[in-house]
Amino acid sequence: MNTHTNYHRDAIKLLAKPPCFSQSAAEALQRREEQLGILFPASVREFYSLDGAVQLLRRYSNDDDPFDIDQLGEPFDDWYNGGPKDFLAEKLLLFMHENQGVCNWAINLDSGPDPAVVVEVDTAPNAEWLPCTDRFSTFVWCQIWDHSQLAVGVSAQEIELSEHDVRFLRSNFQELHTTYGWPGSVNYRFKSEHAAILIWDGKDRGVDWFVSAPSASELTKVLAKIWHCGDLAQSMYGDAEAEEVLRHLRRRAGEHHITNG
Repeated sequence: MNTHTNYHRDAIKLLAKPPCFSQSAAEALQRREEQLGILFPASVREFYSLDGAVQLLRRYSNDDDPFDIDQLGEPFDDWYNGGPKDFLAEKLLLFMHENQGVCNWAINLDSGPDPAVVVEVDTAPNAEWLPCTDRFSTFVWCQIWDHSQLAVGVSAQEIELSEHDVRFLRSNFQELHTTYGWPGSVNYRFKSEHAAILIWDGKDRGVDWFVSAPSASELTKVLAKIWHCGDLAQSMYGDAEAEEVLRHLRRRAGEHHITNG
């Protein structure tokens, strides 16, 4: 394990090839600190000192646009047609734009060595920053986990997520980090030994489910377990292999209904 990772050790464990410490990146960070007249929080410095850190954020995202080291803390000449903006003066360090400009993420520089991340959604030019995660290391971990799940999976869209289903998931799966603001107002993560469940609860924007497993047989097991949640039995869909799993489960559910009807 890379000896230079204290805050981001868990995130790096998710990667097949852990990145190494980069002396050139560390020197670029130091130059940037000197230019801005600040010290980056320890967790931020640790992450951006990894080789290819910015590329990691780009790869493990929805084609979002993370800032290069020499862009961190740079004031904007015209922030969303609202004139000049210097977020650093507000103790915020912007580090990534959403790929279509829908939202932006920033680090709260007044929140400790592993600082909180905040997000603004559809509020520019008068940005309203909302809590996203309480730690930057959690944000990085969630980015990698969300975009590195196993190959066989299904998706579903629903109108709402019931509290009953959230309680069921918490009772039957291991709950991981929850984040806020984007893509859902609340983003839930659950796992079992061989499956992962990601839920974007957009509240009035609807709900997206993503369920994945390493094989069709493992996917069958986890889907059978959550089959009763919401309208998943009808709304789930996937690629060819996943669709075969869904056909099998729907056929089995139909036979059970006929037998007990």
